[in-house]
Amino acid sequence: TTEKCRPLSLAGFQVNFVRHFRREGEDILLSCGFAECSDQCPSVFWMYRRNFIDDYTSPEIISFQGKINQSLPRASRMSVTSNCSLLIRNLHSEDAGLYGFGLAEFLEILIFVFLFIFLVSSSPSNVAERVDLTCSLKSPRGLDDCSPGRLIWLDETGTELSGKNAEFEVNPHKQCVSVLTVKRQSGNSKKFTCKFVEDDQVMIDLVYILTGKTFHPFGVLLLQTIYHLLYHLFQRSK
Repeated sequence: TTEKCRPLSLAGFQVNFVRHFRREGEDILLSCGFAECSDQCPSVFWMYRRNFIDDYTSPEIISFQGKINQSLPRASRMSVTSNCSLLIRNLHSEDAGLYGFGLAEFLEILIFVFLFIFLVSSSPSNVAERVDLTCSLKSPRGLDDCSPGRLIWLDETGTELSGKNAEFEVNPHKQCVSVLTVKRQSGNSKKFTCKFVEDDQVMIDLVYILTGKTFHPFGVLLLQTIYHLLYHLFQRSK
């Protein structure tokens, strides 16, 4: 989902504020936003700041004169297109943050892009025979809570899950994280959907399919050991 905010007139030029919502693992193309960009790639730059309200740390320069800064750990996942847009492949949670596109000559930022990364992960629960599904929206630091939006969980029927019962428990956390604890599936898989909603509008969602329970290799080895012990005891008793 992409949302373009109203341009702000500043010192004779237009400054655009844009929000992008993407899922972990997806690609994104951050556009320069101007038709004439392709003729000016040598004179523009892209920058990044994880914490957009931090005035004491210098921003990270991603590209200059149409070339990616190869000293960056994520440089291999980035490239600048022929029209000066920034392509980021295989998005990670650490890619969330504030991006800026500007003119090197005047050191002016023309476009600010707020990039949010959405992901769902699973882990064993502290409760026996349960699994935790963790849904989170990674934001530029300084925008860590969901306000004015919220995270919601839905079951296969589209019913919103909340509170706690015998089948599940929903635990919302600070910093835009929600944990759904559910029973492990012994047979058929089950589908759950996490959505980030603002003013009843779904900004982004992600479906997680919880599969049936599988044997851990240690569990298989333990069963085999018990079987052999019982077999030998039975043979001796004959």
